[in-house]
Amino acid sequence: MIELSRRHGQPYHTEAERLALIAGDRAAVLLESKSSDRDASGCFIASLSREPNTRRFDVMYLVGQLIENGQAVILRDGSLQPESKIVIHDHNDLMSGWRSYEYVDGGKFLSVTTWIT
Repeated sequence: MIELSRRHGQPYHTEAERLALIAGDRAAVLLESKSSDRDASGCFIASLSREPNTRRFDVMYLVGQLIENGQAVILRDGSLQPESKIVIHDHNDLMSGWRSYEYVDGGKFLSVTTWIT
């Protein structure tokens, strides 16, 4: 994430560079939002917004990418044991689409909009 955050604010020439810069902006916000406090598992605690259209909410897209790429783990309700599996669903209706990240036994822990008409 630190490497991604170093790309913050740089110009781009290709779509791949543009997406890397967006990821870099999100990584910078995520790193800025972490406190010096750690949870019971030793992970830093980050304060992120669940309010749409905020920079801290936008970080949720990066969190989803990290989960999908196996670069993040999910610790459920203070457990020290990471979830071994999660379910990722893509949803669509007439006006929008979204991706949800859920526990295998049910319960959504993250959802992000993927498209809007």
